[in-house]
Order: sequence, then C-alpha cells, then structure tokens
Amino acid sequence: MRRFWIMAIIVASLGGLAGTGCRRDPVDAAVAALDRGDNARADRLLTEASQSPAADASVWANLGLARLRLGRPDDALEALRHASELDRDDARPLEFIASIQAERGQWKPALDTLHEALRRSPRSPRLLTALAVAELNIMGPQPAHARLLDVLTLAPNYSPAVFNLATLDRDVLHDPAEAAAMFQKYLKLAPTDLHADEARAALGLAKPLAPGPIPRTPPASQPGKPAAAVQPLPHPAPAAPRNPQAAAETYNRGVRLQTAGDLDLALQEYSHALQEDATMAAAHYNIGLIYKTRGDWPNARSAFQHALEIDPTMVDARYNLAVGYRDMGDETKAAAELETVIRQQPKHAEAHLVLGLMYRKNPAKLEPARRELARYLELAPTGASAKDVRNWLKRQR
Repeated sequence: MRRFWIMAIIVASLGGLAGTGCRRDPVDAAVAALDRGDNARADRLLTEASQSPAADASVWANLGLARLRLGRPDDALEALRHASELDRDDARPLEFIASIQAERGQWKPALDTLHEALRRSPRSPRLLTALAVAELNIMGPQPAHARLLDVLTLAPNYSPAVFNLATLDRDVLHDPAEAAAMFQKYLKLAPTDLHADEARAALGLAKPLAPGPIPRTPPASQPGKPAAAVQPLPHPAPAAPRNPQAAAETYNRGVRLQTAGDLDLALQEYSHALQEDATMAAAHYNIGLIYKTRGDWPNARSAFQHALEIDPTMVDARYNLAVGYRDMGDETKAAAELETVIRQQPKHAEAHLVLGLMYRKNPAKLEPARRELARYLELAPTGASAKDVRNWLKRQR
C-alpha cells in the first residue's frame, strides 16, 4: 500500500450513468468512444452536449473521465464537480475527484472527498479501501490497517483490499508472514489481475525448476498453496556428489510436488536430494522459495545463501535474498545484493525497481533513485509499477 491508489484498479467508463434530461444520441456515441479508448472524440462530443441546459450528471461525469484520460486533470475536476452537484446520490464522480487529489499528494482534501462519497455510498468496499490509503498517508499505518480489516469483514473476497493489506504488512508494518498470507489470498482471488505479477514477485514465486537438466538460473513461478510450518531442514556443506543420478531423480520428484502445492513432501524430497548431492544449488534455491512463501525468513535466507555459495551466478537466488533483507528492514544488505544482481544481469527490471524504491526514501539518494527507476521504465514500460514510477519521476522534474 506504499503507493497504490485503488481507483486506478477499479475505474471504468462512467458510461451507463444514463440520464434522461438531454438528447442521448451524442452521449451514447461518446460513451462508445470512451469504451474503445477514443478519448479525444468523447471529449468533443461531451463538450458539445454539456452546452445544453438539459445536460445531466452523466454528461459531465463522462466528460470528466475523458479529460482525465487526456491528461487534463484540472478540466476533469471542473467537470466532475459539476456532475457531483447535479446528482448528489452518486458517489462515483467524487471517487474520481479524490483520486486526482491523491495523485497530487493532496491527502487531506482526498480524505474529505472520500468521506463525502461514503455518505452517498456508506458500504462501498471500494471507497473504504481508498479511504484506508488516504488514512495511511495522514494518520499512519494502524488506522489504515484497521480500516482494511473492516473492509474484509464487510467483503472478505474484495481483492484490492487484500492486496493493499499485503503491501501494508510488508512495507510499513514489516510483518512478512502476514504479508505472505495476504499475497497468497490475493493471487487466489485475482490470479490475472493488474497486480498479480507484483504479488508473485513479492512472494519470490519464481517457478520451481523443471524436471530434467538443472539450469543455472531458474525461470520464474507459480505460487504453491500455503502449508503448515515444518522443522528446518539440514543444509549440508557442498561436497563431492555421492549419487548424482539418484539426486536428480529425487530432485525432480520434489519439483513435481512443489508445482502441485505439496510443499511438505517437496521439502523432504529436496532434503533427500541434497543428501545424495550437496552441490545441487537448485535444490537449495527451491527450498528457499518454499520457506519464503511461508514467511519463514531465517530458513529462506539460509537456503538462498547455500545456493549462492555453490553458484554465485544464480541471479534469482540473489534477488530473492535481497527482497528478504528488504522485507526484514535491512536495506543496506538488500541494496548490496541488488547491486550485484544488476551487475550480473543488467536487464533485471525488478531489481532496478526495488533498488530505486529503497533509494528514493533517502533524500541523499534521490539521483540514484531516479536513475534506477528510469532504467526500470526502459525495461518494463508496461510493468505493474510503471504508472506509479512514471508519475513519481514526473514530480521530480
């Protein structure tokens, strides 16, 4: 929740706010233009329709949306405020107004606008989640956390609240176990949603290595289902392989189990594989993924470190180690590992992103923050965090 303004997830065309006061043909054509992304045409049609004395709230609300999409927030605010005055029962224009205020860092006006919207729609999970974001920026994490829990009491499967709660637990309250549980829930509720890839990255869910030859750097991953805590497994020091063939077969059984979500049995198979071949970095790495998914940072860190002792070029292990340090509040170690990741793999977009986000919290490191985040945008211009990064960079000019 360090940056997510939830309206960015839920806004759609305000078309459908059909009014009856003015001739509808141009308005319907404008709504169709909004739906297909032709915002300039929608703006022209709605500007013309708004000149009619009979123009209703839907005309002004859709005009505000078109202008917002065209990058004209001041004009959008004017239209949305007019819509809000014309229809004092509809909360949606106020949601857009609050989102613009929040985008500008005007959190107190955004909070006031959201309270007004809630008077119109008092049980809206969407509004209450947005209110939690505003409260975080004004009042701190505890009121925001309580608000999000209230949202989930009202609507247990409202995925934006789950996602924001996960990021709050991870980034502000530094509760990696609870964050992991919330990210897991979010991925079950919205596996293809806008922030699903970011949730997977937060969990370090790179794919378990596929059966067969073991590549140096594992490809990236499906989440496994949550499992009960298990006793830490031994990580033997690298030694000459005792039985490489038996180790590979046991390891591949572990991969199949991990992919199926049977994490306890997967851990056992990986442990047995390491008893046959203690130099198998991939087994250590997959053990680390399982522990990280469970929020067990000490065991995850140990596994990733063992993998890197065997293969210092295993970029995914180093990246997950860095994210773990970051989640536990040790940003010095996290930055050092991320810088190594970038040296080894200069096009690792997520490493640039995480490093830049850490740097930008330090006023003395704003220039390296801008550099890292700009590089992230070059590598992932449509990534899950691209919009937020782009807006922050614009504000730095």
